[in-house]
Amino acid sequence: YTLYSCDLEENKHLLTWEIATAGGLCLSYGILLSLFAFIHAKTKFKKLQEVEPRVGKLYDLTSKFILVDNVLEIPISFYWAKYFTVLVWGSFVGICTGLIVTADTFGKKVDDPNMAGVFNTSCFMVMLSLLKLTGEISKYWVLYNASTLENAKSMLDVFDGGKESGEGSDSSKTKDEVL
Repeated sequence: YTLYSCDLEENKHLLTWEIATAGGLCLSYGILLSLFAFIHAKTKFKKLQEVEPRVGKLYDLTSKFILVDNVLEIPISFYWAKYFTVLVWGSFVGICTGLIVTADTFGKKVDDPNMAGVFNTSCFMVMLSLLKLTGEISKYWVLYNASTLENAKSMLDVFDGGKESGEGSDSSKTKDEVL
């Protein structure tokens, strides 16, 4: 029967630079992405009168698939914001790769499979949280771009067979109703 201890002296062999780096990168990514969205929303997005509702409808379709909705939305994000999508999702993939390597390294250092399992589950939960955060920030950026880009109308016409923006869409929605 083993009791687990939170004593750093007793467990310092488990605390490695890999764990510290992975934790620091995950925290930094989450904080920086959230700060970017917060500052941008406070300065730029609040000046919009309405958000393009046709893009919101695309996201309504993908949101029906709960665990994979953010992955299904990557092509929409790439269509509207190529560089932003590559930057944000590339960073996400890099951080997830680091978490997988960290979990593997940790699993090799501990003798207890339960401890390794708990750590692996924690890493997986962090990855899911970062997946949702990345997807929501990406969705925010697409909704902003769809409402502000000069060529947004022609980009949207691809999705609805060339209809005018007033036909077949409810353009009376405000940004709060779409979000």
